[in-house]
Amino acid sequence: MTGDATRPLGGTDRAATSALTTVLTAAITTVLISGILIAGGQLVEDQRGNSIDRQLETIGERLVEELVRAEQIAAAGSNVRVSFETNHVEQVAGSGYAVSLAADPSCPGDADGCLTLRSVEPTVEVTIPFDSDVPVGPGSASGGAVRVVFDGQLTIEGGGSS
Repeated sequence: MTGDATRPLGGTDRAATSALTTVLTAAITTVLISGILIAGGQLVEDQRGNSIDRQLETIGERLVEELVRAEQIAAAGSNVRVSFETNHVEQVAGSGYAVSLAADPSCPGDADGCLTLRSVEPTVEVTIPFDSDVPVGPGSASGGAVRVVFDGQLTIEGGGSS
């Protein structure tokens, strides 16, 4: 028993194994939490993009209805000038957007005109083709107030201008 009294119980490897296990557990946990946060952030960004897409589509459909209304007013007489302002939200899901109107050659399919709405961040673009019995001219406006104009051709401008 004289030789056994100076030897530590269980050796010296147990404390090193415990510390190594703690460090590895902390590292694995950090990697897993980081992965969850990154995946969650991407999911939120995807949902935001989908929300912007739906909102732009709704605004675009409303603007096309306004363009059709201007076309119907213009068809009621000759040498008619139509100009009215329509108000829409200035941002979609926290992002500003722009609206542009283009004529036939740049539109998909057989459409006479198309309205394109594009958000700033993230960039989401929605194009809505439409038919028109009157000429369609190019035009653009920022989100919010949009002036619909017919003066020989159907177009849009930024709200507040005449």
